Amino acid sequence: MPKKKKKKTAAKKKHAAPKKKPAAKKTKKKKKAVAAPKKASSATATWSKFPQVLAALEKWVNDGRAGEIDFEMYQSFNEQYKPSDWTRDPKTDEELFTFGMDGTGGQVAIWRTDPEKSFDALPVVFMGGEGEVRPLATTLPKFLYLLASGLGPIEASFGGEANPNEEMMEWVQAEYPSTKSFGDPKELLEEAASELAHFEEHLMSQVPAS
Repeated sequence: MPKKKKKKTAAKKKHAAPKKKPAAKKTKKKKKAVAAPKKASSATATWSKFPQVLAALEKWVNDGRAGEIDFEMYQSFNEQYKPSDWTRDPKTDEELFTFGMDGTGGQVAIWRTDPEKSFDALPVVFMGGEGEVRPLATTLPKFLYLLASGLGPIEASFGGEANPNEEMMEWVQAEYPSTKSFGDPKELLEEAASELAHFEEHLMSQVPAS
């Protein structure tokens, strides 16, 4: 009789084992959220080539049709000088996209403050070859209007006089027909200086201490 009792207790232990099965599977399902950062890298990749309006601007500027402004266009983002050349921090290239420069190598870039916004809804900023840091416009269309007004990055930063290019102004208006009036160029510069006053501090925080 004692031998039979031992067999019954052994059988009970075998039935208890399945309780351990659910634990490992649940933890694996929770880790799927880690894939999110891949979206950021693919978004950055789409910013290597110019959108149509910047490709057209390259023709205006580099063919001399934009007038006598101190500005030269790239043919793709970060093509020559890039933001990390200015800050010495590679991470800067993830949020700033240089599309042109002045004669001293100062960079004009779109500042991607919000990855969800389209490129033309983002601010345009200037990182000068002599260390100047200035916001130029709160949106790309407003920057294009400044160029059409005869104000390149140097002219806009150092109080140059507007010299409107009527043909280029018509082009900007045709590209953005929903904007009935861009206003006075000086007011656009004041608006950028006010709304983007934090840009210089933000950029300098990425420059390593010497």
